[in-house]
Amino acid sequence: MNEEINKIMEIPGNTKGAVILADLEYIRRKAGQESLDKIEEALAKLGHPIDFKRIRPFEEYKEAHIVSVYVLLRDMLGWSEEDIEKMGEDSAKISSVVRIFMKFVPFSKIVTAGSRYWSQHFGFGFLEVEGNEVEKSLKVMVKEYNFHPLACACHRGYFKTMAHFLTNGKDIDLKEVKCTHRGDSHHEHLITWK
Repeated sequence: MNEEINKIMEIPGNTKGAVILADLEYIRRKAGQESLDKIEEALAKLGHPIDFKRIRPFEEYKEAHIVSVYVLLRDMLGWSEEDIEKMGEDSAKISSVVRIFMKFVPFSKIVTAGSRYWSQHFGFGFLEVEGNEVEKSLKVMVKEYNFHPLACACHRGYFKTMAHFLTNGKDIDLKEVKCTHRGDSHHEHLITWK
């Protein structure tokens, strides 16, 4: 665990506190404040302290901190990839910005708006979206983001919920067809609906 988290913490890239706070709130609701406190203590013991109570939505923090939390959830609480994916789903659901964005941005504008939305929350990497409303599909590509497979699980959940909002609640199928952790140059999610 030490080596895995140390390796993650070496990866550069910042994210807005709002992204981290959404995940922390989910953890608090599902596992309790005591579990969250233990995770914070574990990060400090590993030499990567962060005070969860001092995180502010519009300030930037190392993305590596929240990805390290995913690893600790797996190792300390036994969370699976599916549990992390559910956290991603929930993070998108509780964000009023996401709900408003997906409700009022027409499908044709999602391609450019999605990229802009990513850059407002992440200070690195970029998102590309290709959509085909007739074929009822979206291709969501995340480039220059290479932290950990558990982060992929969180993103899958997040993109699934966003697609659910975009299609007004239609049945969504999401497949991660490319992943940097499987040797691909970027992450690619194919989303279809009926």
